[in-house]
Amino acid sequence: MKHFFDFCLKGLALRIDGTIQAIAVYEKMNPDTVVVHFEKGSPDYDGIYKAINMETAQRVRQLVPFIDREEDLGIPGLRQAKLSYQPDHFIEVYYATKESLRTTIV
Repeated sequence: MKHFFDFCLKGLALRIDGTIQAIAVYEKMNPDTVVVHFEKGSPDYDGIYKAINMETAQRVRQLVPFIDREEDLGIPGLRQAKLSYQPDHFIEVYYATKESLRTTIV
């Protein structure tokens, strides 16, 4: 968060009784897509993740047609949540290691 403004990030905070209980951090990736880097919420409030997710989507939908919610790491609950949004598409993910970069001919 130290470089939040340096990287032109945007965010939302949900307050309950004046205390921040959920946050989202995102940025415009390209003309068509906002990437949501993370959303965090207090475990004390049932539905807080749905609330921050919905608020983020409502705010960025006027900017772009697509929201990239980043990697779900194959974790079943996160993958199921992503699929429940009825995604338009998934992008192909590539992984690079230091070794593969040394051996790849450009």
